[in-house]
Amino acid sequence: MTFRVTNSMTLSGNIYVPNGTAQIENTSTVKGNVWAHGSVTLQNSATIQGDALSSTDDITGNGFINDDATAADDVVTAGLTIGGMDVVELN
Repeated sequence: MTFRVTNSMTLSGNIYVPNGTAQIENTSTVKGNVWAHGSVTLQNSATIQGDALSSTDDITGNGFINDDATAADDVVTAGLTIGGMDVVELN
């Protein structure tokens, strides 16, 4: 399962995807944290105003994470602006 936001919108609250991936696109903003079992992908200057967490995969894309980024595999920082103190790769 993929949770995907394709329109430019603002979502208030945390996003939790227990059995899939999260894709935030097209200048969308999440005013909270994004946690996915699989990968977390930002595209076209999307913003997560909290933390981004991937339990089993990567965090990648083009956009902004205002707080920390934690991934089981890689946090690919090319294209991402991460404002938190921690970029953690658990691999």
